Amino acid sequence: MSREDGGPAFPISDASDDLHYPNGQPVTSGADAINTRGMSLRDYFAGQAISQLWNGYDLKSEDSQLATAAAKAYALADAMLKERAK
Repeated sequence: MSREDGGPAFPISDASDDLHYPNGQPVTSGADAINTRGMSLRDYFAGQAISQLWNGYDLKSEDSQLATAAAKAYALADAMLKERAK
């Protein structure tokens, strides 16, 4: 199942000439070229939401409570993407 992720949160040019490794070598293809695109807008929204949701959870809580907080963050991100698409 494919989920709408809003595209890249901080897009860069698709031209591979613009992408370089720290040593100056150009990134031309493969997984490294894809990974340079960074996080999706959905991930960015969820990351912003989780910073507020953590306030309601003890960070030493059970994994199930932390998973609930993460699920809520992504639910909020999905709602934001849906509203944004209107």
